[in-house]
Amino acid sequence: VNLVTDSLPAISLGVEPAAKDIMEKKPIPPDQGMFANGLAFRIIVEGIMIGSLALTAFAIGYHYYDIPAIAVFLTKQEVTNAQAAACIPWVGRTISFAVLSLSQLFHSFNMRSEHSISEIG
Repeated sequence: VNLVTDSLPAISLGVEPAAKDIMEKKPIPPDQGMFANGLAFRIIVEGIMIGSLALTAFAIGYHYYDIPAIAVFLTKQEVTNAQAAACIPWVGRTISFAVLSLSQLFHSFNMRSEHSISEIG
């Protein structure tokens, strides 16, 4: 799934021109590692936020959607309570997966620069 959902954003980020101020930045000292200057904190906070959004989306899909009404609309047939109960976890999982996929896409573009989108274009 990650290979399919992350390919196009990776290509677009890979061919993006370099930032204008890239040569003005001081290099990160070798002893600090790759997650210096608060990057690890940003990743943790945004990971918690994405996880919370996915769990909230699952809860909304699991508890609040009226499955019999949706099934009658789509199939034009009556649905029993047992059939509706079997479908309820799938609605929550589907909504959660959609939110998780889209939030990962937005997260990849969010992490591309420290500047706002209006500055980098």
